[in-house]
Amino acid sequence: MRSRKLTLEIANFLESKGIKASSFHGGLSNHEKDERLNDWLANKIQVMVATNAFGMGIDKPDVKTVIHLNLPDSLESYFQEAGRAGRNGDKAFAVILKNKSDDLLVKNQFLDVLPSISFIKQVYRKLSNYCQISYGEGALTTHDFNFNQFCKAYKFNGILAFNALQILDRTSIITLSKQFQNKTLVQFVVSNKSLFHYLDTHNELQLIVKSLLRTYGGIFEHATKINTTLVSDKASIQEHVLLRALETLAKDEIITLQQTKTDAQVTFLEPREDDKTINRIASIIEQQNNLKQKQVQSVLDYVNNDSVCKTVQLLNYFGEKEAKPCGVCSVCIGAVKPSKSPKAVDFTSIRKQIITHLEHGHLSSRDLANAVHCTEADVLSVLKLLLEHQIVAVTKTNTYKLYHT
Repeated sequence: MRSRKLTLEIANFLESKGIKASSFHGGLSNHEKDERLNDWLANKIQVMVATNAFGMGIDKPDVKTVIHLNLPDSLESYFQEAGRAGRNGDKAFAVILKNKSDDLLVKNQFLDVLPSISFIKQVYRKLSNYCQISYGEGALTTHDFNFNQFCKAYKFNGILAFNALQILDRTSIITLSKQFQNKTLVQFVVSNKSLFHYLDTHNELQLIVKSLLRTYGGIFEHATKINTTLVSDKASIQEHVLLRALETLAKDEIITLQQTKTDAQVTFLEPREDDKTINRIASIIEQQNNLKQKQVQSVLDYVNNDSVCKTVQLLNYFGEKEAKPCGVCSVCIGAVKPSKSPKAVDFTSIRKQIITHLEHGHLSSRDLANAVHCTEADVLSVLKLLLEHQIVAVTKTNTYKLYHT
């Protein structure tokens, strides 16, 4: 999914239902990411609710199910993400949840935010003006850049403007660096003796000061740009704690502290030529936009086509035209017709039998189906109701137990 907030909401919902879950997204600190990843790899967490910032390069062979709550932006992405399930060879599932609004939603998310050639020309001109670049000049010059201020000054839609800048970056018109979100300059302005006397009465700042001195040798001689993330890691504290400590040191006149408001730097790689500059890359931009439109349409075709085997659809997309139906996807299963009319299912009887069997220990849905002599699908339907009424609960090993045992 693509919403950081939604990952947290769903993880909390699962926790409220007795399912051990955690959330993962790009807004977490490195420490939080490592901690949650390690808990998941060690099976301390049953479900990881994540944005697509999670999973790249991670090899966990016993993943049983990958569920997409939001439609992916391409079948390439879906194929890679769904492929993280069942790497140990056991039966696994890849699921996409969809509703009637998904077609419009996915187009809004991925197509309506593609900047046109004319819009990119406008952004490039305004960026040059923002950085005070004259026509024919500016090559290989670097400028501090605040994205929010830029959008506000020229009344640009933030997402469209960001995508336009990304295109200018990818096509080597500019280089956009986002490593300057907290550009901080520090210089110690007291003697060593005065500093250590100060620390005698401010013990809580000792580790922070020592981390600064050990990392930046010239910090007494001149204002030094520090990496606040690096220093906070060395001092084993949160970054906001470090920033408050620096403000205290500055207030007590132990250091000078300068914090810039820029959130990026932009380097112009060639002289400003306005429309001529963009015209040279117009065909590349159009190709990229057309590719994205085809990718999104392929996703919509895939999720809406319930007449052709899902595996066949995927393999055809990737060029394999002789694929045969898999027999296990939602389309194949739905196409199997019963040889005779099914008997009516006595769900009340199944419910009583499930509870009786669970009184003697934890069982999987398959074990319960064998015990009560009915299909696993019928058992799962009853288990769903029992879970909703908190009569049964799911264990960490994906078996079922009575809720209060």
